Amino acid sequence: MSMLTHRDSLFYHLSSTGRDYLRMLQGNLLLLSLLLLFPFLLIAQTEVEGDVYGTWDVEGSPYILTDTVNVPEDSTLNIEPGVTITCPSLEENYFNFTILGNFNAIGEEGDSIYFI
Repeated sequence: MSMLTHRDSLFYHLSSTGRDYLRMLQGNLLLLSLLLLFPFLLIAQTEVEGDVYGTWDVEGSPYILTDTVNVPEDSTLNIEPGVTITCPSLEENYFNFTILGNFNAIGEEGDSIYFI
């Protein structure tokens, strides 16, 4: 009875290009499996409260207000087109959105900014 050695395996006999292709295929299958098993990884959301500034973009949308939000003096909050900002039901909670600094939220035709 003969034992297979590392050199006898199909993987060993493939060219380096073939081995690289198999490794790439394995990586792609792993990524696809993760995305199918955990679809929530595809959905971004950002919870916000307290002092905010900088830029809110589509990649972090929706932005969910979890408490009062303030744009401090000498700060700017820019909200890009396509962003959604959500607030809990006003019947249950009431949060202030105070702007002491600068606030820029300019949507585009067909690419609005939504406050819901």
